[in-house]
Amino acid sequence: MGPGAYNALKAATINYTAALAQKFAPDGIRVNCITPGPVEMEGHAWDQIKQGMPDFYEQCSSKSRSAAWAMAKRLPRRSLSSPPPSAVI
Repeated sequence: MGPGAYNALKAATINYTAALAQKFAPDGIRVNCITPGPVEMEGHAWDQIKQGMPDFYEQCSSKSRSAAWAMAKRLPRRSLSSPPPSAVI
């Protein structure tokens, strides 16, 4: 699945959850969804950037010790997920 399909599916999940929450709110039922942010693992975004754009990857690394941390600093949690914690949730 490419990034466009992934993003569309994630947006659909969030919107469907919001619709269910509105529908069931009068009955006191809460509806939530968990949509993990970026996950650092082999074969995904930063790994692909490292392989396909090594100069950009190194530029990010030199600024903040790792390209993943450069991205993570902009996230609310200030960190990337890893496969095991994401899978446990």
